[in-house]
Amino acid sequence: MKYYFIILVTLTGSRNYYSTADGWKEFFNFEEEAAVTIVALPLPFYGGVINGRLQYNYDENASITAQGNMGYDFQGWMENNQIVSTNREYTFIIDGPHTLYAVFTPRENADENIQIQAQARSASISWVAVEDAANYSLVIYSDESRTQEIARFQLDANGNILRNSTRALSCTVPDLDTDTQYFYSLTSYDAGNQALTISAGNFTTSASDAISNITVSDPVIAIQYYDFIGRVVVQPQQGRAYIVKEVHQSGKVEVRKEIYR
Repeated sequence: MKYYFIILVTLTGSRNYYSTADGWKEFFNFEEEAAVTIVALPLPFYGGVINGRLQYNYDENASITAQGNMGYDFQGWMENNQIVSTNREYTFIIDGPHTLYAVFTPRENADENIQIQAQARSASISWVAVEDAANYSLVIYSDESRTQEIARFQLDANGNILRNSTRALSCTVPDLDTDTQYFYSLTSYDAGNQALTISAGNFTTSASDAISNITVSDPVIAIQYYDFIGRVVVQPQQGRAYIVKEVHQSGKVEVRKEIYR
């Protein structure tokens, strides 16, 4: 007695093969394509948040969205060192793996963790240490476009990670001209030399030895933790990462990613 078997084969994401196949011979040794993974990272790392699916099938429409954290503006999506879109929501057809960077730039004088005391011939710049930062680069410029560098400082260059997020660091910039505006950029890096934060601002030296403090106190009056899908976390757990929302007395709202300690 002969037995005949009918085998039903279902291959997800391959309907184009079904419509054009010339009989079952087209499916001999057929292997279904694996899902394509999209790598999307913020630049700098704490500059913003990325939302959207990161796995797709070939020929699907992918859509990812970038949102800058407080003090940062979204500039565009970069792939292979080229800007491919300046829209916060980037949609494209999956034709293979992609590695994308959401590029964020700091707003001028937006980082309230930086304090500057400018005197006639020098300026003292201090800031709160960034979580997981291994070293910092502070650059002083004489022009607003930041092309004329006059001083550069590397701090904590031994690569020791700063684990205490409340630790304050400082640097004094000597030999400045009196009554002159200067511009700075401060970048923090992790142990792999990847940028974590970028801050930018300006200050003006005084005409005399009087100290000019440009930092205005704006204390935090409310703080809320969220998980990465937007749910409120009433009791955050130590060692876990959360999205933190801080409301200042002025009404300013800051949002950032932080490991609860």
